Amino acid sequence: MSMTQNAERAILAQTRRGLRTLLAVPAERAAGLAKVEDIAIPGPYGQLRARYYEAVNAETAPLLVYFHGGGFVC
Repeated sequence: MSMTQNAERAILAQTRRGLRTLLAVPAERAAGLAKVEDIAIPGPYGQLRARYYEAVNAETAPLLVYFHGGGFVC
């Protein structure tokens, strides 16, 4: 493996560690949220990871579902 490939892998690993750390920060990072919960939804090829957000003043209403296209992630 070349020196450039090693450096790229090290940078990617560091970026992933940083993102995991940010995701582990308590819900206090997002004002106005009463609940932030990681959940799993059954899918045709196994569990799909999802995150549920609930506002402090949440009322019974339709649910908004956002599907990330999968690009621009580490």
